[in-house]
Amino acid sequence: MARKQETWGCGGVATAGVFIGGGIAPKILPALQDGRFIAAFRAKPPMSELMSAMPVQVIVKEDAGAAGRGARRAGNGGSERTRPANGSSRLV
Repeated sequence: MARKQETWGCGGVATAGVFIGGGIAPKILPALQDGRFIAAFRAKPPMSELMSAMPVQVIVKEDAGAAGRGARRAGNGGSERTRPANGSSRLV
């Protein structure tokens, strides 16, 4: 998982951060927070400095996909969908 996330992070130069979502992410939150994931994510020479500057968050809100679709349909699908509501994500 860390390898795929770092590929996306570097490929898009996600300086605002990387969000990990999906059904499995909240269930494996303790494993993501134990340090091994973030160490693997950041250990990418020569991009280590860039990777270390990227915040990584896990979306823990179970209906995040449905909420995003609803916001998009309501015309609120702009930048708001990239900013999680309070408590809907956790920093890794």
